[in-house]
Amino acid sequence: MFKLDSENLKILSGESGRGINDFVNELIRGEMLVHGISIDNFSYQLRVNIGDGGADSSLSVPIPNSISGYLKVPSCWQFKSSLTYVTKSLIAEIKREMKKPHAADLIQRGYGYRFALLADVREPATKAIEAAMLEVAKQLCAKKKQTNVVAPRLIDGAKLLSWASTQPAVAVTLLNQHGEFVDLKTWVEAQQSQTPSYVPNPDWNAIANMLGTHVDFLQPPVGNNVLLPVSGPSGVGKTRLVAETLMAINGTSTLVVQTSNDAEAQGCKGITEH
Repeated sequence: MFKLDSENLKILSGESGRGINDFVNELIRGEMLVHGISIDNFSYQLRVNIGDGGADSSLSVPIPNSISGYLKVPSCWQFKSSLTYVTKSLIAEIKREMKKPHAADLIQRGYGYRFALLADVREPATKAIEAAMLEVAKQLCAKKKQTNVVAPRLIDGAKLLSWASTQPAVAVTLLNQHGEFVDLKTWVEAQQSQTPSYVPNPDWNAIANMLGTHVDFLQPPVGNNVLLPVSGPSGVGKTRLVAETLMAINGTSTLVVQTSNDAEAQGCKGITEH
């Protein structure tokens, strides 16, 4: 359904590097929302707020059941938008980034250092790079007599695509993988363009509350079924109710996609049950 390959990552490359920043930050936010982690624990403008301290983002709490596995410990993230690499140069760059003040402080406090880049890195090179990263982490922790050294990770383009395949909304919004789907914001704007003014019907509050429960991953789905039907006569505003209700819930833009294709919607069931 959401088949991604290295060609999709090209749209994230560029001089600013903001593409990969936004992409990975959305993947992190998606896991946080699924596991009920407050967004207050996530700092994603470190370069703006702190400066170039070797980390672009950080998550201060672990997600033990992290789908990707990268967030099982508190983590700090550095991003690189390049689609190519030279192993020796990349190792030297990562070492410099890890030794910068903010990154070093977080590593010494038990954060897992994560370096994400768009290039596909071969397995032998990945092992060499992560071994070099681990040595730096050990050196930094030794300075603080910290014995608990969290192993750093290199997350290359292939790993990012695998991660994104578990989050359809990210694939749709940032990788332009629309097909039969649209992201939540686009869908809501389309509804609003047809009828600019929306007046909620108090009689539908129970349905709105049910929708809120259904997209809350800390609660079982309504009826213990991942598919929640909303039925009623044609033209009464069912679609607008669902769109406006979902848009009003914090974080749903990271999780929600919309399709009018029933077969494609059924295909999403396996992803939501992952």
